[in-house]
Amino acid sequence: MRPAYLECSACAKRHEVGLRNLCDCGAPLFARYEGPEVARDRLRPRSDLWRYAPLLPLEDREIVSRGEGGTPILHAPRLAQDLGFRDLLVKDEGRNPTGTFKARGMAVAVPMAKTRGAKALGRTRNLQRATAEVLALWIRSSHRRHVLEIGTSNGYSTLWLAWAVQPGGGRITSVARSAAKHALADANLRQAGLRDAVELAQGEGAEVIARLDGPFDAVFFDADRSSAPSISRLASVGRSSSRSTHGTPSVAKVRLCWPSP
Repeated sequence: MRPAYLECSACAKRHEVGLRNLCDCGAPLFARYEGPEVARDRLRPRSDLWRYAPLLPLEDREIVSRGEGGTPILHAPRLAQDLGFRDLLVKDEGRNPTGTFKARGMAVAVPMAKTRGAKALGRTRNLQRATAEVLALWIRSSHRRHVLEIGTSNGYSTLWLAWAVQPGGGRITSVARSAAKHALADANLRQAGLRDAVELAQGEGAEVIARLDGPFDAVFFDADRSSAPSISRLASVGRSSSRSTHGTPSVAKVRLCWPSP
């Protein structure tokens, strides 16, 4: 079942199916499907991702698999007891080839891109919209005004942070090493009318942060985990009281979502 169209996760604009993953506003695109429902008896008699092949956008000849999916849901009684729950279920994504839930999505996305003529692939590590909304609402409701973002990417999370601080006259300082991604973030922020609320600082994270004056009353870490220790010391704890306020909260996507080597 091929996608009918692509829809923006932020502004709901529709696009034709093709080799693009971002809307004109800079937000990720979701594939939308139209067609009859697939009955349960049409599912495949197997225990991995490809049990659901009739619901996925690939023909059998296009599938390239390393055993994705089929990750079990396990009871965790001791953890449930510690947390005060009657029961707790944990999905063991570690059995995927990559050790993460992302194996399933990429197992479909890569061969699908190939069918559309892609010769090489790159991935932008954007937040999911729901996560970005929660982050932005926390920043706004707690009246944070000076936020440090480490890891700009294409500026998707930066847009949400800027939206959160703009009513109070706040400012985002966003750090990334890639000049190309900063250029993309700059364009997306300008299109959204939020460029004035953001300072884009380009360079190695620890080096750039060491030069910043601050203070910052929130830190969002969304960069590579190898730089986490040095950056956390500089941004969250702060070598200087001018760089971060006492008790500055830090939110780290990388520590929650990325697998260990």
